[in-house]
Amino acid sequence: MAGKKNLLIGAAVGALAMFFFDPVRGRTRRIHIRDKAIRAVNKGIDNSLRYKEDMSNRIYGATEEIKARMERRAVTDHTLELRVRSAFGRVLSHPKSIRVTVDKGNVYLTGPILTREVIPLINCVRKVRGVKSVHERLERHTSPENISELQGRGPEYLI
Repeated sequence: MAGKKNLLIGAAVGALAMFFFDPVRGRTRRIHIRDKAIRAVNKGIDNSLRYKEDMSNRIYGATEEIKARMERRAVTDHTLELRVRSAFGRVLSHPKSIRVTVDKGNVYLTGPILTREVIPLINCVRKVRGVKSVHERLERHTSPENISELQGRGPEYLI
């Protein structure tokens, strides 16, 4: 059994040697393998740098979020409106159809919306830092037919 195993290993090593040291194409094959190895190393370095930068940004964001929660300073209505718009843009198929008004931390939502998106929208807005209350005066629709603000495709990740 050991003899057959050694024979197979020897055949494989011989085939590789013939493949790489072939006088006609061997040099090209060796260069090709070298280039692939260099590319793999460079790609690994790039990925590790990208990962390092991503983790650094996540840590910075998390510390800033903790600082902001601990300070409890007042948020301007304009800033709160921008935060709300940013947050609900992730849960609605047509975020531009919703109008947001903010008055002293109280958020008022108006405009046409699909019925299935109302609860996710309200839950999302309630979680925004600085929101005291959510008042919705939304026009609920079961389908987007005949409502111009709800026409067209929404963001790809919601479909």
